[in-house]
Amino acid sequence: MLLMETHAFQLSQKDLLFDIPESFADIVVFDSGPGDDRLILISCHELVDGLARASMWLAYGTFKVVPSVFFPLYTIHF
Repeated sequence: MLLMETHAFQLSQKDLLFDIPESFADIVVFDSGPGDDRLILISCHELVDGLARASMWLAYGTFKVVPSVFFPLYTIHF
């Protein structure tokens, strides 16, 4: 929601063909590119390095409870 309000970046509910605005480029670590199987990793390189060194990861997905205006969210913690 903040993304749409702050930067007037509007996205249709099922649009996976959008380009990530330049103002968000510093937090996007990976983007598989437009398409039906799009995967976007939002993080920072320090946290990705921490995941690489962690001996245990905890993961959580909100696939059934995420509001319909958002895409499924999957988080990884260490």
